[in-house]
Amino acid sequence: MSGKPNPSAYIPASARKMIEVKDLSLRYGAREMNILEHINLDIYENDFVCILGPSGCGKTSLLNVIAGFQTPDSGEVIIDGIRHAKPGPDVGVVFQQPNLFPWLSIENNIAFGLKMKKMVKKERKQFIAHYLQLTGLEAAAKKLPYQLSGGMKQRAAIARTLATNPKVILMDEPFSALDALTRASMQNHLLQIWRKEKKCILFITHDVEEALLLGTRIILMKPNPGSLSADFANPLFRPENRSIEEIKTDRDFHQWSARLLTDIRSFKKLTKK
Repeated sequence: MSGKPNPSAYIPASARKMIEVKDLSLRYGAREMNILEHINLDIYENDFVCILGPSGCGKTSLLNVIAGFQTPDSGEVIIDGIRHAKPGPDVGVVFQQPNLFPWLSIENNIAFGLKMKKMVKKERKQFIAHYLQLTGLEAAAKKLPYQLSGGMKQRAAIARTLATNPKVILMDEPFSALDALTRASMQNHLLQIWRKEKKCILFITHDVEEALLLGTRIILMKPNPGSLSADFANPLFRPENRSIEEIKTDRDFHQWSARLLTDIRSFKKLTKK
């Protein structure tokens, strides 16, 4: 980014690296289009990183490689010091759609991963109760997914992911399908959950306001090929527990929104080449 105000350099709250992406490149199709090129990225314990960029810049492809769903053409991903090449319990993923098991109640959806880990029933009940309370879903415990609103389903998906205690959580535009009021509510819920759990979160979004409201750190991606354009501490992040409504009243909020939008609009021109 250029001009004023300048973003500050990112200083991690912890020196412990949870995600390391090393010289990662990815190509698609017979013509071997470069989707990602030479991505190098370190994400630390307790980070809430928002990756922001226009459609087609490779945000979701990067998430899929980190999750282990796709194999890069070169480079590697390391999770908490261990090479990560396929899906596993250390990496939890929350998708755009909740992907709950429709035949299971909400509490049994949350229990599913715990059963896979062979957690004993007594401890499992404690975990389920904790994450139902954390996500405000106690009253919905016995309900099936079709009986819940979109926001409640997404909260259930987050609870299910948190319950298995992954080291990192990847979120792929999880609120993009929600209406504006529900989206704002979910953003507040997620901030509260992160402040309590302090998980390392990598959050994909194309919404500049969402990145400014949620992240401790913002990474901009540009297309053709997908690469990192900027990486900086969120200038609006404060350690105190501000709600998204309070963050929006920050005198710099609209100025930063405008600056990030300008950058993303300039990136969109690259998609037409």
